[in-house]
Amino acid sequence: MRIVIYAKGNIFEKYKEQISWNNVVAIADKKATKGEYIKDIPVILPQDIAGIQYDYIAIFSKKYFEQIKNDLIGDFFVPEEKIVSWKMAIDDFEPGLYRASRFCKELILQKGIKRVIDLGCILSGYYLNKYDFVEDTIELIGVGKNDCLEYKYRSIYDEVHRDINLRNEYKESLLLLWGQVKNVGESLEKVECRYTMWCLSYNDLLNEEVVKVKNIIKKFGKLYCFSIAEGNIWLLDRASQGEEPLIGNIYVITHKRYNLPNYGLYVPLVVGDKYIEHNYLTEYNGKNIAYLNDKINECTALYWIWKNTDSQYVGLNHYRRRFYNNWYKNSGNYLDGFCAKRIMESYDVILPESICFAEITVLEQLEATIQKEAFIKGHEVITNVLKKKQPEYIGAFERVMSGHVMYPCNMFFTSREILNAYCEWLFSFLIEAAEMIDICGFDNYSKRVIGFFGERMWTVWLVKNDLKIKQLPITEV
Repeated sequence: MRIVIYAKGNIFEKYKEQISWNNVVAIADKKATKGEYIKDIPVILPQDIAGIQYDYIAIFSKKYFEQIKNDLIGDFFVPEEKIVSWKMAIDDFEPGLYRASRFCKELILQKGIKRVIDLGCILSGYYLNKYDFVEDTIELIGVGKNDCLEYKYRSIYDEVHRDINLRNEYKESLLLLWGQVKNVGESLEKVECRYTMWCLSYNDLLNEEVVKVKNIIKKFGKLYCFSIAEGNIWLLDRASQGEEPLIGNIYVITHKRYNLPNYGLYVPLVVGDKYIEHNYLTEYNGKNIAYLNDKINECTALYWIWKNTDSQYVGLNHYRRRFYNNWYKNSGNYLDGFCAKRIMESYDVILPESICFAEITVLEQLEATIQKEAFIKGHEVITNVLKKKQPEYIGAFERVMSGHVMYPCNMFFTSREILNAYCEWLFSFLIEAAEMIDICGFDNYSKRVIGFFGERMWTVWLVKNDLKIKQLPITEV
């Protein structure tokens, strides 16, 4: 097994003497220097990983595990299944049950789960009673062999059974499998729980039986696979069994080659003139305002999407910023067609979680980030054009700018009808404002002042339009 170690920080130093060095072919780190070696192993920059033959990349970081994983997948096209924890490099295959139980607690809270079935009574080895695991809002059922029956006297389970028996009331429950491989298909057949959670170590993933079981699980619904520093969590949602995902597109705005989620929902769209990718869409084809890209950022892409696409549902993401399905910020949980479909049945638009500038206003925050002259000119131009073209929105504009909350990044997912209505309004004044402003003398960042005001316009428009908004977390950059 050939392993590339990633990051030579504190965790690396802590476990350096426990590493199976015979398996290590390189150490990757952003601070690598030319000709550097550790224990006769070359230290390379992340961009040089492509020139190394390896089986796995072991990330030696807990705090930044997800961020590093995103960089490896996106910037360096490393397959996610080749990214593992440092635990594999030191032969520590503990699957991290405590971390998985925290995920389980949050899942119970977020989904309103009322019943949990612990197959194998694994929780009893970590908690003395149910209240240590989760509040008294659920029914906790243990299932195990004869010797597990004694656990009911330890106050952790409401019921203990020798075997699983199908009961209709289990259908909105959560089944915990905790690494069991044998008879998984049979267990899923017996208990039709809405959710099934399976905790695995990275060592488990090397087991051929686990690969077979994964294919079996997929037949029961949508399977989400979350790789974390401590191991892997697989979550099965049966609600999507036999269901078709929502038909639509999220256009991912990029100026470089980038590895996108492998869902049909995501379509790369190149903006600007500094990168050409023949396999990607470009805003220079079709109706466009690409000549304004250096002034209004991804708003030129928004215009292109509006004028050149026709899918019933449509969205915009950035190449390094994407929506998650829910609270769980993991690369295995990017917004997919199944989740989008359920959300759009109850909401009009998906937006990023709003951000709040506690001690300054939205306007003051923008003023603090760009050159003073650019801010003054930009504010004057956008205000005057808005007064002329959309005077009924001046009050909403001033309210947002003097407030403390906004929806960031121009990211959204919505219906074609709402997109059309928003773009009709936005581009009735934004193009004129961008064409009017003289950006000579501004630094490259401040030249985008009209684009920064444009970013705040979703918030302005929504103040005047009564829509149901679903806020979702987005990738942190």
